[in-house]
Amino acid sequence: MLVASITPFKTGRHTISQALQTCPNLELKTGHGVHDIDSAWKPSIVITSVREPVAQTLSCLFQDIDCTDFPYCYDADRSNIVAASTKTLVAHALRNVKNVRDVCTAAHLWEDLRRRFDFDVARCAEFDACTPVASSAGTTFLVCRLESICNDLRVLFPQAATAKNNSADDKWYSQIYEDARRWLPF
Repeated sequence: MLVASITPFKTGRHTISQALQTCPNLELKTGHGVHDIDSAWKPSIVITSVREPVAQTLSCLFQDIDCTDFPYCYDADRSNIVAASTKTLVAHALRNVKNVRDVCTAAHLWEDLRRRFDFDVARCAEFDACTPVASSAGTTFLVCRLESICNDLRVLFPQAATAKNNSADDKWYSQIYEDARRWLPF
């Protein structure tokens, strides 16, 4: 079975590859975007972890808010982040965000998937549960949530290996992230 994993998110690509290593008779190709998958290669299943771009960007900002490698890092000392107000953290992130590239990448990926496979990811953006959807071109799409990617993969690949899910609820910044989500008007 030919399977393509196309997601702009490094965590998603790594987790999908790791989980599907245990699946027999599966040829997996991974890529950051559609351009990474040879146009002559015709996968029967495409897995993507594309999320709604604004929510994804907010998630990335908080996941990396203490990583000095990122321009939107607030502070390497987590106690200073926890002590800051939600408004201060969001304002800092928005002033320093270089992650707009990721928002654009996700939006472009949606368009690229529509053009190449005649599949509209936006149709699946509000799904509460991961459901395989067939495109008119005959390719089955599995739009996974990054937070529960391993469970979502089992919808089509019951033998997928178990790995830790990537949920904000399990992170040190979970309360700050939730406050920011409630504070923002979208």
